Amino acid sequence: MSPDCSPASSSSCAGACSATSDPESLSRITRVFADLDEDRLGDQAPELCQLADEVQGYRRRLAEEAERGELPLADPGRPSGVLVIEAARLMEEFQYTCDVLRHHVGR
Repeated sequence: MSPDCSPASSSSCAGACSATSDPESLSRITRVFADLDEDRLGDQAPELCQLADEVQGYRRRLAEEAERGELPLADPGRPSGVLVIEAARLMEEFQYTCDVLRHHVGR
């Protein structure tokens, strides 16, 4: 989900990288997804949804940086455009999973 943060990136991209990336949140949500257990969904669902909200905030900030022109979205040599699209797609999947869990947990 983070932009191209390679050393060759521009200084404006470096600001976008620090403002939008949180690898710890991403790794935590990945761990919760990997450890989903039917017997523990009541405890896991709120944590998963809280993490999805956090990551959604980072995705929004990334999109805002892209809209301001801070990321080289049109440069085919950099993956920023694809990363912004994939970040949005993954967040839709996370949100859908949280919505389903909220609806079905506790029934």
